[in-house]
Amino acid sequence: MKRSVKISSLVIISLILINLFAIPVLIAQSENGEEDSSAVDSAVSNLPGIDQASKIVGGLGEINPRTGFPKQIEDFQRNADYFIKGQNQSFMFKNLMVSLSRNPIFFPFMFYINIIFSLFNPIWQISFGMSFSFTWSFFFAFGIWVFIVTAVYYPLRGVAAFNEKKWAALVVSVIIAMLTGMFGIINRFIIYLDPFVQNILVFILIVVFGIILDKLWITFVKSRADAASKEELEKADDYRMAAGEASRKFLKSTK
Repeated sequence: MKRSVKISSLVIISLILINLFAIPVLIAQSENGEEDSSAVDSAVSNLPGIDQASKIVGGLGEINPRTGFPKQIEDFQRNADYFIKGQNQSFMFKNLMVSLSRNPIFFPFMFYINIIFSLFNPIWQISFGMSFSFTWSFFFAFGIWVFIVTAVYYPLRGVAAFNEKKWAALVVSVIIAMLTGMFGIINRFIIYLDPFVQNILVFILIVVFGIILDKLWITFVKSRADAASKEELEKADDYRMAAGEASRKFLKSTK
């Protein structure tokens, strides 16, 4: 049990330290790298600025500030060529909704889903460090966030303070994952991987590797917890047997 607690504590402390050490780095980068920040925002949006777009192409219609796209689906479809050409060529940040803007089946569905999920952009910004979009980068960020939650949650359940309060372990895990996204660690990790992920095959391989790693970690933590519980049960049985033997000897001595 002590080993399990030590491992759990090391994992949690490591994640907290990563977040703490990342804060001054990100502050320094925000002070010295405003141009880099604007470049990242541009990459995520995959589009020129709204004002610039309105000047370059007429008839875009009213723009939704949350999505950066026209509010009306007809305006989007009419200007599909403009949005396709304006996309970032990076695989991770290419917007799938824009790529499928000429598809009569998938595009309407994705268009309205994009509007609905964009209403929760403050939550996505806090959790993942980016707004909602139909990009592989957003889905990858979600996967990393879930990975962090599970990686912290299962070790926490082995800590005595959380044995009877699994909900508390989940809350702490979510908070740590949100801090990781809030300080831009998830976003910057994706940007770092972006040059290496140029097609769907590489993306799938990374996702599969992450899932396997997560499963192995969970299995390892559970096995350690089970071993600790078994050891405690064996010790309890030994104690009961020793106590019983001592009682029998005492009774014999009193006869």
